[in-house]
This record gives sequence, C-alpha cells and structure tokens, in this order.
Amino acid sequence: MLRTIIILFLFFSFSSISFGDQETPTSEEFRKIFEKYKTERELPKNYKRAQENKFKKLLKDLRPFLIFVFIMIVLALSRSGKDKLKKEEEKIDDSSDSTLQKAIKRFKKKKENETNKDEEIEEDQKEIFDKSIKIKVEKEKIENFLSYVVKGKGDINIDNELLEKDNNMAKFSIYVFDITDSKNKIPLTSNSEGWHDKEYILSNSREMEINYDYGYWTWTPMFYFPELVVIPPYKGKRKLEFKIYATSLNTKFSKGAPVVKNKKTKTDETYLSISTKIEIQFDEPGYEEVKEFVDDVNERTVQLGLALADSDGHMDQREINIVKDWIDGQYHWSMFDYLLIDDEKSKDKQNKEKIKFSFILKNTYDQLRHNRLSMSEIIKDLNTKATRVQKYDAIQLLLNIAGSDEKLGIKEDQLLNKTARALNLDIEQFQKMKNIAIANIESIEHSEQINESVFNITESMSNAEKCKLLRKEYTRWNAQTNNANENIRTKAKKMVELAAELRKKYKC
Repeated sequence: MLRTIIILFLFFSFSSISFGDQETPTSEEFRKIFEKYKTERELPKNYKRAQENKFKKLLKDLRPFLIFVFIMIVLALSRSGKDKLKKEEEKIDDSSDSTLQKAIKRFKKKKENETNKDEEIEEDQKEIFDKSIKIKVEKEKIENFLSYVVKGKGDINIDNELLEKDNNMAKFSIYVFDITDSKNKIPLTSNSEGWHDKEYILSNSREMEINYDYGYWTWTPMFYFPELVVIPPYKGKRKLEFKIYATSLNTKFSKGAPVVKNKKTKTDETYLSISTKIEIQFDEPGYEEVKEFVDDVNERTVQLGLALADSDGHMDQREINIVKDWIDGQYHWSMFDYLLIDDEKSKDKQNKEKIKFSFILKNTYDQLRHNRLSMSEIIKDLNTKATRVQKYDAIQLLLNIAGSDEKLGIKEDQLLNKTARALNLDIEQFQKMKNIAIANIESIEHSEQINESVFNITESMSNAEKCKLLRKEYTRWNAQTNNANENIRTKAKKMVELAAELRKKYKC
C-alpha cells in the first residue's frame, strides 16, 4: 500500500513538472480549446493548471534530481517486491499441506482444464472443417500413359433431401481451365474420344451413389486425364485449374459450368464444387497456336503415310484408301470450328479441302517415284508444329498402313521404329501400339534383322538394356497365349518363341 502511494505521489509530481513549462491560458483561449474538443466530441485529457511562477522555477531546477530519485525508488520497490514474492513462494513450497497451496493448485488445475477444453473444441471444429472433401492433382502412369490423376479426400457433404429425387445418386463432372491470365478463364478443349463433352471441351463425368458418411478416407483417385489430352491454349508456363462439380443427374453444362434450365423450379442442381490449381511447363504448341498449323501437320502426316506404303517398293490400293479415310476423318474434325457456317459455304470449303489433298496425294506420289521426298523435312516440320497427340495419331496411321496387307516387312518395321524415335515419342508406348498391330498381322517377314527390329532393339543398346526389353516383351506376349482370339493366340506363341530365342542369344 505504501509503495502504491509513493508511486502515485511521484507520478503526479512528475505530471506537474511536465506541464510546468506551459503558459496559463486566458479565459478566452480556454473557451476556444473547449469549443474545439467539444466539436470533436472529446474533452481535453489530463489538463492541469500551472503552479505559481516561483514554485514552478524550483521544480524546474530540481527536475533532473527528482527523475533520478524516482527511477531509483521504482527499481528498489520492484526488487523488494520480487524478493518478497520469492519468499512467499518458498513458504508455500515448504508447507505442502497449507490451505493456500492447495487453493493455488486447484486454481491452476481448473485453468488448465478450461484451456484444454477450449483447445479440444477448436480441434473438433478444425477436424470437422478439414473432413470436407478436398482434391489434389498428381502425375502418375495409368495404363502406361503418364496422366494427371485427380485425387479426393474427405467427406462428401450433400444434403440428403437434395439427393432424394435421384435416389441418392449424383453426377460428378470435372473440367480443366487455363487460368494463367486471371482475367481470362479458358476451358481446355479436346478432340480425343471419351475426353470431351458435346461442346468438345475437355471433361469427364460419372454417376455416384451418395449417402450419409460417404467420402474418401485416404487420397483416392476420382478422375484422371492422360497428359496427351491436356493441351493448354499456348505453350510455356501455364496455370491450370481442375474443377469438380457434384450435380443432379440431369444437369447440363456449357463452357465448363453447370446450366440451370429453370431458375424458378431449379430443375438442375449444383450440390457442391471443389477445385485445385497446378502449374505446368508446356513445351508443345498450344491448341490456339496449333490452329494455324493444322493443314501443315495433316499434309506432313499424309506424306509420312505414303512414304511407309511405298517403303516396300509397291503402293497398293488398300494402303491408299487408308490414307484417304484418314484425311476424311481429319477434315470432319476440323469442321467443328465451322458449325455456324451455312451449308453452301461448308460444302464449298469441303470441296476445296478435297481438291487440296488430292493434289497432295498426287504430288507426294510423284516425289516418291523420283526420290525427291525429304523424310528429314517431314519429321522436322512435325516436331515443330504437331502436338504429341497429333504425332501418335500419325504413328497409328502408319501402323494401320503397315497391317493393311497382313504382312510386316523389314523396311516397314525399320521405318516405323525410326519415325517413332525421330518424333521423340515414348518408345514403350509406341511398342505397345505396335504389338496391338502385330497381333492382327498374319505374317512377319523373318530374318535376324527384323527379329530384333520387331521388339525395337537397336545396336546402340547395351546387353543389359536388350535383356530388360526382351523380358518385358516376353511377359507381354506370354499373357496373350490364352487369348480368346485364336489368331492372337497363335501370334503370341510365335512372339514368345522369338523373344526366348533372342534372350538366349544375349544370355539373358
């Protein structure tokens, strides 16, 4: 108590000193001050009238000494208080049965319990929030294709009343957007079968039963997109958003978003939407950039196909028909950009395309006859202007041509392998595509050279690499020896025998 009185006395003394230098305001000045603070709805604080001039001068002279004394007293009292508190604590510690100690322990325990309870409530609330479904995107191989796998974890919280009309079923749909420009959200497009909606926007969807407590307790794949079909509008560093919608079964979509047909009755319902974002480095031409190269890519692919057809020195009609069918398919695909053009203009464009490709076919045939077709120029153009999807499409055309006469010759096989490597394709994926084609080819030209070529073995490979490849091919073909198709079974047995011979040769 005495300490408090001394501190207060010193504080007020010091306060008086602080204001000692102020001139005493006149009544008129005081009125102005009051009116000012009144206007600002705040009266002046800690205002004190100055002391007599004589007393003021004394205090002014003694100010340094008083400040020093004040600081020393405060330090002394503080130290004294700490020593006293320490002694009291020691007394409490020495008297384990004292009532005060028990009271302090009870109080501390109560506070600890209250704190723990508050923390438990916060954790429960956080856990409930964290349990709501979230998604993320990871790159993984699905069926030998590098893919963007969209995984979910958490509870799927949808009001059961909303689901009743669809017997507890909901439609889950996913779209991908390029959001590199935050002011321009662009849905990605796709022409790959099974990976687009009616507007040819990259998407996928499926129906799921949803009940109370449904969800994913660990990170579980919900959707995936092969990397080949995820093509941004432009090349370079791109920011993508993967967005999942849960809706009623009859909800329609437009430009990657649910459409409500009847806003009054809410015929279509969106139950929830979740999204996640990733950044990718896309080193191929984007689909906006590809548009200007479509005709060039198609022309080079046709030339590549005719070159393969002519590799055995003879181009038959079946091979030419396959090329023509491919051109028709590409033209039909390109027409999706012109759906709003009237019929006459569409027919006119179609006729022009047919005339152009008829010329390309004839011109390429003439170049082949005179050995003027440059394969290196074709490959260079495709690597510059084509996407991987277009490159794989070109390879599939070559495989179709190679199998059209039900015979695979050594020159065809070597050109196939060389082209796949020159186009920087995944050789394992190419070999898988090639095996499917081989399974339907009646005969394969036999020689030591083609025996190795058919498995894509090259001279630059080490023995260890050759053995690894042969083990893989042996396993693949051995799995087909029980195929329901007799022709495939027969071909598989021959390929197993061939792989076994080569493994023996390389001492695998």
